[in-house]
Amino acid sequence: MSGESSSCSTDHCIKVIPTHGGHYIQYNVYGQLFEVSRKHVPPIRPIGRGACGIVCAAMNSVTGEKVAIKKIGNAFDNIIDAKT
Repeated sequence: MSGESSSCSTDHCIKVIPTHGGHYIQYNVYGQLFEVSRKHVPPIRPIGRGACGIVCAAMNSVTGEKVAIKKIGNAFDNIIDAKT
């Protein structure tokens, strides 16, 4: 995978940026950067957000499973959140 592309669903379009030699893919969802293994194929789409973070839906291309990926913002900024 080289260069930028877009991950689009019916109501969201998210820019896809390959990183680490194409082994990972970076998305900006609601202003938060998600960097996931490239096995999680587009579209990666937001399905919820709350006080603890943002949840996105994706597809694991190896197993064919639908997965949810949760990004906890600033998880290592304080010791309580880092231990969770």
